[in-house]
Amino acid sequence: MLDKLVLKLKCRLLDRDRVCPPKHHENNDPTIFRFQGCDIRELVDKVTQWASHRESDASLSTMQQSALDDYRTNPIYQLSNVKGFGEKAVLRAYFLLFDKLFFGQTLERYTELHVPDRDWSWGRKISGQNFWRICWFSRTNFLKVQCGITVYPRNKISDMKLRCLQRIGILLHEMIHVFFRIYHHQKSVTWPVYYSTLGYTGHGPAWQEVAYALEQACRDPGFLNLGSSLKLSRRSHFLCDYSVSNQYGQGYENNPWGLDVAWAEQICIAMNTAAKRTIGFGDIVPQVMRQVGVNCGCIL
Repeated sequence: MLDKLVLKLKCRLLDRDRVCPPKHHENNDPTIFRFQGCDIRELVDKVTQWASHRESDASLSTMQQSALDDYRTNPIYQLSNVKGFGEKAVLRAYFLLFDKLFFGQTLERYTELHVPDRDWSWGRKISGQNFWRICWFSRTNFLKVQCGITVYPRNKISDMKLRCLQRIGILLHEMIHVFFRIYHHQKSVTWPVYYSTLGYTGHGPAWQEVAYALEQACRDPGFLNLGSSLKLSRRSHFLCDYSVSNQYGQGYENNPWGLDVAWAEQICIAMNTAAKRTIGFGDIVPQVMRQVGVNCGCIL
């Protein structure tokens, strides 16, 4: 018990100097970047604010403007050139681009991007995943935060451009998770509050709000113009979170993110009680969706 208290005290003492990312730009508030020290509402507002900076170049910060200029001139971002550069290089470029445009360049120093050529998900039918861990090096008195994002291949899609675009959507999906993991102070909230914001599967209203804002920014013809094919799997994960919630509709009523609560409820009613309380739907969701006449391909 004493060792845990000593470790916690050390973490607090070193939080500002060793863990908290530096102030990347003069317009950024450095307090918003404190490691696991931010309210979820602060993080959501900050990311949606950055995502809204696209109506005119004047609204962009210096860092965002530089990233956008590189996006418009560097051929690696053109999906027609994926074969020449390779999917790994393209996804790495988009990771750095999204980090500067939407996350204040706060993820790069903590996050490793893994883009395997083979599907190592061991049959779990997942397209991407993330992890994080905190390592304490007692001899050097150093605290290290490590995060990782894995974007699995979509080998069943023959069109290379579409395949890469789907992996870009998966990448951005996981970046939101990592951002919340690093900076949200989860221990400061009760479980009911946690569930009402981040949901039962991590894709609750807070995640949905950010994902919707980033999806709209990426699709904007005057901004990144990646088209409607770019999807962050919002609908399928909304259904997943909604179905395992003990209080259906919590935080989703009259939502502005295009999520149809009545549609999700129809799916849930079609499932049996056991399926409702299972997070890993696997084959259950596609089967039930076919029964209610919903095209499974529209919820990527």
